[in-house]
Amino acid sequence: MSFEHRIAAQSSVEVVLRFPDEDGMVDMTDVGTLQTHKHGLTFKRNMEGGLGERAHRFAFVTCVVPLGADEYRLEDPWHGHTLMLGDDEQPIGGIVFGDSFCAEQLADGSLRFGRVTRKAHWHILNLFLGSMLRSPYLAPVFARIEEHGGFVEEDPWIGGGWLWIFLPPDANYDPTADINAAIKSIPRDEMLSDYEEWRKRWHVGD
Repeated sequence: MSFEHRIAAQSSVEVVLRFPDEDGMVDMTDVGTLQTHKHGLTFKRNMEGGLGERAHRFAFVTCVVPLGADEYRLEDPWHGHTLMLGDDEQPIGGIVFGDSFCAEQLADGSLRFGRVTRKAHWHILNLFLGSMLRSPYLAPVFARIEEHGGFVEEDPWIGGGWLWIFLPPDANYDPTADINAAIKSIPRDEMLSDYEEWRKRWHVGD
């Protein structure tokens, strides 16, 4: 089951989740602006004109499952993504996929994060597979991950063959060996053809 099908099968809702900053202030950027940026990362420019900090560090459009009262479960697998981490290189609020948390609903309908109430302890791996990511030889491995209650996704921002694997805490399965075996079984001519297509698409070596 892909992540999209997973959240569609549950009572997940899209919300704006706001985190107090280091001074306890809450970013009240309007919902429309945050919606515009929800599928990309928008960075402010630093003094040298390069990429500085994210424009919206403490307010996100995300998916949650309401659990009743003021408690929710985070259904966004990307909140703990490398590009989304805080200055301490930890997820904002210390929350990651599957964790439950309490939050206050604000006047605009957004949620003000309070604290984590239960850690989910999902196993999250990421691997660089490059041109091999879309090989049909990996499909049985991805199917086995789903059989264990997990799912796989290509990195939405880095792309280029970065694979993220999400497995529930009770899954007694490490897919690494199966992935390595599947890669070794890909015929050389197919691997070279896929690599050439991948190289052109991502401008590798240009």
